[in-house]
Amino acid sequence: MIDTRKKIGTAAAVVSLCAAVGVVGLIGCAPQATPTASTGGSDAPAATTETGVDTEAASYDGGNLDKWAEQFPLQYNSYHQSPVKADGKHHGHYDLKAKLFAPVVRDGSALITTEADGTTDTNGDGTYQISGFEYDESIGKWVIDESELGQVKAQTFKMGCYSCKSGTFDQVLEQRGPEIFTQEVDQEFMDTMNGQIWACNICHGDMPGTKPTSTFAYFNTVGHDGLDEFSDNEKACGQCHNSLDYRHAITDNEVFQKFSAYKYGTDVDSLIKAVNEDDITVMDEEIGVKLVCFDHDEIEFAHTSPMAELGVDCVTCHMPESTENGQTYTNHHASGSPLENPDSLAKCLECHESQGIKTADEMVKMVRDKQADATATHDAVKAKLDQAHELLAAKTAAGTPDAELADVRAKYQTADGYLQHIRGGNNGSGTKVVHNVPQFYDLAAKADKLCDEMIAELS
Repeated sequence: MIDTRKKIGTAAAVVSLCAAVGVVGLIGCAPQATPTASTGGSDAPAATTETGVDTEAASYDGGNLDKWAEQFPLQYNSYHQSPVKADGKHHGHYDLKAKLFAPVVRDGSALITTEADGTTDTNGDGTYQISGFEYDESIGKWVIDESELGQVKAQTFKMGCYSCKSGTFDQVLEQRGPEIFTQEVDQEFMDTMNGQIWACNICHGDMPGTKPTSTFAYFNTVGHDGLDEFSDNEKACGQCHNSLDYRHAITDNEVFQKFSAYKYGTDVDSLIKAVNEDDITVMDEEIGVKLVCFDHDEIEFAHTSPMAELGVDCVTCHMPESTENGQTYTNHHASGSPLENPDSLAKCLECHESQGIKTADEMVKMVRDKQADATATHDAVKAKLDQAHELLAAKTAAGTPDAELADVRAKYQTADGYLQHIRGGNNGSGTKVVHNVPQFYDLAAKADKLCDEMIAELS
């Protein structure tokens, strides 16, 4: 639920960080629930100072982001940067906190709307309007008039949705067991989470400044058979950016320990084989095909690239060393584009100068050209896949025996899986190509061939 209390001297209610609501693009949402106002007592919000900061100590200090900020201010400040992607929305790691702990409508609205030039669109008074709620920066709280609470409906996440976004989730997992993966978020869970999303402990454990690696129980358990293939830096980033879509299927500890996404390997064909065996698929009823779901499969895609063979990993490009006021530190704006970071581009040029690329502008142009070509390649194959889908849907609707369609359906699942594996994110379908150029075009060609075969068989 959403707890509220009156702001001093106003008629508004302040929404505490204790409810998660639906966000476009995230998986595992639960049915609707209607929040109600708090009347005080045991479920009332913690006392706050005039700046809106809870006076009660954090429940998990080991990785508490705000506490570590005092020791690592440069890393903390760089983490707070919020990139605006091609769809005009904020998609930074920092934005996860607001998305998972604050009201966001499911109609596709951005958390914070943006102007064409990328600046934040405010109400002119330091607040952000979000479906009836306003964010009051002066107190760090979401504010809504009490009279409107009865009309507000929210969609909560399953607790498992936080398993790849917060190290504090593992504390709850240890206390309550793997059953929480498929249970709806409750007040006890949100109180324990204490607003800790993408905090320092997810990569560094309980010791600030230590070498990053994977700490999430979800990734380390479901991915245990393939962890030795990845470097510590790859695992730190890959514990979120991976192909694993098992959360919704974890009902108890026996199931949790049984799953192994990498039991046949980390290449895309092995991933498809594993999810078929574990039935981690979604049925497309129109064509009778069980589809795989590869949502963030960066670690598996990138770690066999020519760059990886040279020792270049996610951190090299997305978290370069930066210098500010004479202090050198690891830049934690990991969700930003290296093409917009001078320090990242300087790192790129250390190798690419030998290819005749002499300036940062030339480097950006080279990458953008590759991405544009990759987008055209991906979209052309996707158009063929859509054609195959239409033909297969017609055959399925006509009652064609399953035995006659089995080969085509298997090809469709594979081709779709290949395209998912190479597809870019919010900045376009070809943006991912730079992570592994040879594999992108190899899988695009294989998917294209499968599409041609399907269309020929179904026509």
